[in-house]
Amino acid sequence: MADWGNIPNDIATIIAEHLLFLEDFEAFGFVCSGWRTAAKQAKFRANVDIFSPSSPKPKSVWLMLPELDDTSNQRRFYSLYNRKVRTANLPLSSNPNNSDIRLLSSHGWLLSVAEDSDNLCIVNPLSNAIINLPKFRFWNHLLGGFSYYTCYGVTLFEKFILSGNPSLSSDFTIALVLAEPYANLCCRHEIISFWRNGNHQWEPLLEDGGLDDFVNFYNDIIFYKGNFYSVDDRGIIWCYELDHSGCPHERVVADLKTQLPDDYSPYVFELNVDNGEAKSVPNLGDVAIFVGCNSSFSAKASSAHGIKHNSIYFTDDYRPAHDSGRRLKSKSRGFIEMGIFSLTDENRHQLDFVEQPHFSEYAPYMWLEDPSL
Repeated sequence: MADWGNIPNDIATIIAEHLLFLEDFEAFGFVCSGWRTAAKQAKFRANVDIFSPSSPKPKSVWLMLPELDDTSNQRRFYSLYNRKVRTANLPLSSNPNNSDIRLLSSHGWLLSVAEDSDNLCIVNPLSNAIINLPKFRFWNHLLGGFSYYTCYGVTLFEKFILSGNPSLSSDFTIALVLAEPYANLCCRHEIISFWRNGNHQWEPLLEDGGLDDFVNFYNDIIFYKGNFYSVDDRGIIWCYELDHSGCPHERVVADLKTQLPDDYSPYVFELNVDNGEAKSVPNLGDVAIFVGCNSSFSAKASSAHGIKHNSIYFTDDYRPAHDSGRRLKSKSRGFIEMGIFSLTDENRHQLDFVEQPHFSEYAPYMWLEDPSL
């Protein structure tokens, strides 16, 4: 019988270079020390050669699972590819008072902020790479301006969006959707702020130049073809273009309330960002869409094993700054809104992992794209 553990390192490296998923890379490295060395070399070569821009990279999708202890640096990730849970100890935000930690995801990275701290960072859960972010200013309703706070209040952080993967390029921008602190729920506003890597401060943007006309609630925000786009509670799509200094400039793209059905059934529409017209898409084909507390993204089922095509994967979109009533319902009844909606049969399906649903206000169930090492 062949002794596969003693095959030459260069041959083991070639074998590892043909493994397309990070989960397989890790399993390969667990065989023996020789294969572990080969896997480390192959990961570097794969990032440079196989996963080049001219060759689409296969994608894994993970589901971050909530913990019973929201102060812990230990987090668990369920892979849709191999249906296994991995545990990681993450270098999260400085947490001197052992307080709750808020986590949000984008491009496989996690935004981390502790309740009793003004430290903010993003973390790669695979490599443990960490990027510290500048101090943040919140809108102060009483002063009518922006102020620094010694502690942020983690429930104010609603959405975190990266323009690209920091593992692959240092040219990236972050957009944050934040709720106004110390305001009543009935009159709380949300503000979007931007930070371009290398800048010394965040650049906030106030819709319509102020906060007095109406309540702003951003349902989601994405990055698409060089610009950020958001949809607010009135169904208006906004585009944010950043100038050379990183300052945002906004414009209205479309008013969806005049174009979309007025009910709660799941629909998919394709928006033309040039003319603002929305077109119904009855079938996603090979694509699956992932929505929830994470930044929304899509993946091709043919290149992301374990994913069902023509489907919408969703987790609870609980917003702690606005949904305090839902929090009580979730905790008392164990209610977690999560599953897969198939556009093929127009039915909702259960996720195939076995775990008693657990509600977390700070780090709930959350989709993660495969972070590159």
